[in-house]
Amino acid sequence: MSFFTSKSGSYLGVDIGSSAVKCVELVGSRTSPKVKSWGIEPLEVGTIEEGAIVQQDNVITSLDALLNRCRIKTKNVAVAISSSHAITKVVPMPSDLTEADVEDQVEMEASHFVPYAIDDVNLDFQLMGPSLNNPDNEQDVLIAACRTDIVDDYVSVIQEVGLHPNVVDIDTFAIQRLYANQRVPNLSDKNTKAVAAFDIGVNTTKVVVFEGEDIIFSRQQKFGGSQLVNLVRQEYGLGVPEALAVLESESPPSDIVENVFQPYMSMASNEFNRALQFFYSSSKHEAVSQVLFTGGVAGMPGFSAAMSQMMNIQAQDLIDFSQFSVQGNRGALVSKMGRLSVATGLALRGLSN
Repeated sequence: MSFFTSKSGSYLGVDIGSSAVKCVELVGSRTSPKVKSWGIEPLEVGTIEEGAIVQQDNVITSLDALLNRCRIKTKNVAVAISSSHAITKVVPMPSDLTEADVEDQVEMEASHFVPYAIDDVNLDFQLMGPSLNNPDNEQDVLIAACRTDIVDDYVSVIQEVGLHPNVVDIDTFAIQRLYANQRVPNLSDKNTKAVAAFDIGVNTTKVVVFEGEDIIFSRQQKFGGSQLVNLVRQEYGLGVPEALAVLESESPPSDIVENVFQPYMSMASNEFNRALQFFYSSSKHEAVSQVLFTGGVAGMPGFSAAMSQMMNIQAQDLIDFSQFSVQGNRGALVSKMGRLSVATGLALRGLSN
């Protein structure tokens, strides 16, 4: 199963997260994508643990319901595994190697940094172009590896609902693809300066830093939307379902901004600044030019503006569906756009340039 290939005129990105399955179906091309259909279906608690599927039947049930409700017809699918289960490394190799020679070299190189038997992992590679240090004689090769049992679980649930898992991707690669593909406002300097993206999940936040359009740093931070839910529970004495209902309500308590949202924003800015400090300490960079936010929490009104002020850095949403044509209700899509970033980046994988 490939991490790096496959393109067609219509593609479905499937993001199996810790709390929901998200799908985005795109048609057209990368330069002119159109959202044909999309949807989000909840998953039972405990279905996904630490980025791995532990209850396949629950995923199959939710994914099947989502496909039927959204009337998705596309069979070609890209699905993502969590970056916590993927091992990637850029390795310079002689530029005159044939593809067969590169394949042999990849397996040999992987045996040095993959902590599992090579027979127990899926390996793939992508040629990245001339090596920066020796462009005349070497090319950089990106190697990706993941345990076969993890990949097989994702492939199995996709096949069980009658779809074709053409690509098993990595979630951070999907975010990178979305970032590179979008003509994001205020990013005129994105080809020269470091830019950090924060994908805020339920329990963890994926931190990805780009230089140009290449990933130069990534890690997972144990912070997410669950802290916001817990603040609502503590403030109003509610259970989890009731707290979620408060957060989704069009008429929340009048004091929720002061007693819940502001403390959460302060907590979030501290966590994100801590992640950036970790990046600075391990790189040549002393600053990023701006930060981008995505994920469910990032969809809160004013979230990026608040982070910009509290972190003292330019901030905005990562995903901008104004760059996409949309079949159906654009407003409904925009209201959920933060949760659909990975699925959209996956679907872009299958479109031609």
